[in-house]
Amino acid sequence: MPDTQTPPFDETRRLLDELVQVLEPSTSLKPWQVELGAMEQRLSEAVVRIAVAGTVKSGKSTLVNALLHEDMLRRGAGVLTAALTRVRRGKRAEAKLRIKPRTQVHAEVRQAAEWLAQISGQSLLGDLALSRARDRKALQVLVDHPEVLRRVGASGLRENLRRLQAFLEGYESAKPHLKKDGATVTFKSSELSGHREWVTQDHLAVYLEDVLLQVPSLPHPQLELADCQGSDSPNPLHFARIQEYLAGCAGVVYVISSRTGIRESDLRLLETLRRLELLSRTLFVVNLDLSEHDSLEDRDRVLAQIREQLLPWVAPSEPLAVSALLELLSRESGTDTEAERLRVDLWRKTSPLIPDHEAQWSVLQVRIRQMAEQQELADLQAIETERWTRLVQGLGGLVQSEGEPSEAVTVDFSKERELAIQQLPNALDAAFAGVLTLWQEGIRRQVRQLFDEPPLALSGCLEDFVQDYRLPTESRRVDPKDVVLGPQMALWYQDLRQRLLRFVTEELNADLLREVRKLEVRLLEDTRKLSMPFLVMLRELQSRRDEDGFAEGPSLRLAALTRFPDQPLVSFTTTLDFRASERLQGVFLWGKTLMSRQLRQWQGIAEGDSVDFFTEAVAEQLRRNALTSLRFDIQNYQENLIHLHLLGGLQRIQEGVRGEVSGLVDAALRKLGGSSSSVRIRTGEEVRAAQIHAALQALLDAQAQTANTS
Repeated sequence: MPDTQTPPFDETRRLLDELVQVLEPSTSLKPWQVELGAMEQRLSEAVVRIAVAGTVKSGKSTLVNALLHEDMLRRGAGVLTAALTRVRRGKRAEAKLRIKPRTQVHAEVRQAAEWLAQISGQSLLGDLALSRARDRKALQVLVDHPEVLRRVGASGLRENLRRLQAFLEGYESAKPHLKKDGATVTFKSSELSGHREWVTQDHLAVYLEDVLLQVPSLPHPQLELADCQGSDSPNPLHFARIQEYLAGCAGVVYVISSRTGIRESDLRLLETLRRLELLSRTLFVVNLDLSEHDSLEDRDRVLAQIREQLLPWVAPSEPLAVSALLELLSRESGTDTEAERLRVDLWRKTSPLIPDHEAQWSVLQVRIRQMAEQQELADLQAIETERWTRLVQGLGGLVQSEGEPSEAVTVDFSKERELAIQQLPNALDAAFAGVLTLWQEGIRRQVRQLFDEPPLALSGCLEDFVQDYRLPTESRRVDPKDVVLGPQMALWYQDLRQRLLRFVTEELNADLLREVRKLEVRLLEDTRKLSMPFLVMLRELQSRRDEDGFAEGPSLRLAALTRFPDQPLVSFTTTLDFRASERLQGVFLWGKTLMSRQLRQWQGIAEGDSVDFFTEAVAEQLRRNALTSLRFDIQNYQENLIHLHLLGGLQRIQEGVRGEVSGLVDAALRKLGGSSSSVRIRTGEEVRAAQIHAALQALLDAQAQTANTS
């Protein structure tokens, strides 16, 4: 499928600005300028998303860098790199870094600190905030505590320690950008070194929400490549972010390291791809370490093992085998070190894998391009080109010379037909209003079914998980005083929260995201069925004896119905935020336990271990708190999904349909009724107006020639 040429928006905007100087001041061109900007915006947002996924250090970032022919993304990032890096084509290199909201930073800091406090035996301040110097000092004491440093290798501790250290080290640099709702830092072409400082240093990267790179070298104009974080991050929220992006992807490039093959952390990512129905659109790429494999036989052995490991997930297929590092370092970007250049020279002289790598790299580039070339996107581009054509034709009509024969002469045209055409947008509004209540009720019902009824029945799954939760085995040895006076109650609550987040992320998220995408498709289809008769009526009402106009042409397509409005789909994991007054409840439960024990002694009833009785009471209270908060979180997520995402998206679709029908009506009336006599050219600007008219016609001719060539 050939690329569709994007209309020349910049040149059109320049001519439109000149028209403002040529026409009488009474003629407002603001609506034309707004519509031109809207066209360009819609096309810029119409991208085909392809995720580059895999485990940490599998070579994802190196592969993307090699495709870009430049070392733009951080290589060798560890588990702290939670930021998603999206790459799109742009006229010039630019980086937009979205900084995490201040509240999110504080929440991540406290979460990491709670685990370290358990090791050190220190208590945390109730309202912890990096913005306060005393809190930063307390956190620094915590990360430097001898017991924490001694036990840094403990499971789950190393990542929390590194994260907290990074937050503290980078605070002064990030401080100007920490806002309540987040902030965006932009680096232009000459300032890109500043972007690299943020993405290559942990103490800055930890503050990033995501990164958008615009580069001229991306292989397809409508492609968005996303370098996802490694799937083996110990933080469930990181994996949830990957799932959110994957839910809107057209395809996936799955990178597997030849040194490790398929690991356990790959399995949950493969399961997510299966549940999101993406496995059939996944391209598997084995990233070869040329220092590890010195023969074709060794490479083939590794590939055979990986093929066998993939069999439970995909039909037998041959993954591509390339060396992303070789391809990147061979580009001579000017940033390579002497050691890297020597390594490339050695590989090219000694490795028998080079010829196959070069052939497979070419195949990889073709496959990615094929993934990006979607008919849906081509339709959208064609529709926007039609809109642009109508706009330019209309502008040409404004500066048409008096006495020049108009292309808008019509036959058998009546005032009744003109009135009928004018009323079509209002009739469409009435049709939307008539079904809106019914559609709203249907959306609410379908969303609640996801949580309350099979096959998902998410509410029941969540309640069963919480009811089955038990405190860690070592909790039996905890003194109630440590629970009341120390952080133990909060840590137990954190343990439940982490297990619940992991359960939701690995077992529920992907199914929920898949079903929400299906709801979006149904809304588009329902709107399409409602809208198409109005376009058919428009075609019939303005029908002419000649063959131009709307007869059977692509104008019956609607850009607003090509895809659901481009907006992030939030997973259920990232909305879970249950909290409780752990310390106060610990005091209450301890008092309740002591009173119960005393009462039993008075009654002569045998009493078990009071610590066991207390910990069981704590576990039951935690379960009750979690269920109460979960029900609130479920209701909150449902309302946001219904009103902000689905109904909000439906409203934007309907506004787009209404706007497009209005544009078609205006174009039809101009064709049928000729140019408006109210538009006048300023005295003395006739020559310039004729030049603008000729330039507009030249744009139309060039666009038509490009379309014919394609």
